[in-house]
Order: sequence, then C-alpha cells, then structure tokens
Amino acid sequence: MTTYLIRRFLQMIPLLVGISILSFAVIHLAPGDPVDLLVERTATPEQRAIVRQIYGFDEPVTTQYWLWFTRLLRGDFGTSFVQGRAVLDMYMERLPNTLYLNFFTLMVIYMVGLPVGIISALRQYSRLDHCVTTVAFWGQAMPSFWLAYVLIFFVALRVDFIPISGMATYGY
Repeated sequence: MTTYLIRRFLQMIPLLVGISILSFAVIHLAPGDPVDLLVERTATPEQRAIVRQIYGFDEPVTTQYWLWFTRLLRGDFGTSFVQGRAVLDMYMERLPNTLYLNFFTLMVIYMVGLPVGIISALRQYSRLDHCVTTVAFWGQAMPSFWLAYVLIFFVALRVDFIPISGMATYGY
C-alpha cells in the first residue's frame, strides 16, 4: 500500500507541472498586451516599459514561466493586480469561510447520501432504487454552477430561511 501511494504521488508531480505549463500557455494566448491592464491609456511608452520590466513581461515566455514556477514553489503567490495585496494573504483571509462551508456541505451530503444509498442498496431494483439512481445520474451530469443557480432560486429565494448574500448580514 505504501509503495502504491508513493508511486501515485510521484506520478502526480509531472501531471501538476504539465497542468501548470498548459495553464500558463493558455493565459499567454490572450490577445493584447498585459501592460494595458495595468496602466492607463495615457501612459507614456517609458512608463509602459517600466511596468513591463517590473512584472517581467519583457522576458521570454519560458523565463516568465520559470520565474513564476520557482516563486510558486517557495510559497510566493504574487501580488493581486486589482487590490495590490499579497495573494496568499487574500487566500488565508478566505480560508476559514471556505473550510466552514465545505465542512457543513460534507455533513449534509453524508447525512442524506449515506442513508439514501444504504436504503437503495437494501432494496435493489425497487422503484426507490431506480429513482435514487436516476437522481444521482442527473446530479452527476448537470453542471454544478447551473444546479447551484436552480437551488438558489427554488430553495433560498422561495423558502427564505437560507441566506444567499454571504456569511454575514451587515447594517442590522
């Protein structure tokens, strides 16, 4: 078992590197100059050159990737272009709410999914089993973002006991 886990972990490394290369390449396929997103239209060519040098856009794409990847391995996720803050700090601010949401989501999944799955398995080929299997297949086939909007519309807006605007209500 240990050798299997080690082998799977070692197979994961080139996969993650390949995904990062592919993602970086797709980002660089975007049309236009990335400096246009960072400076105003009235910026002089000298100002544009300085911004290009600060962010490394004047380097070849392979060098840009290598610099980005080595910083990523050190835990430096860079600075947000929009907020001007460290991206890792922004992740860490949002991590508690993400873990909170995932924990309660998993609890609901286990409290509903396990009993329904056990009952469905005990009554194999029954009408209940066919309904559960159909709903499970539909749930897997449906895009999650679309299902989320449908659930927000029918559950949160109609029932009105689940907040849909965030973790807290301000101003009350």
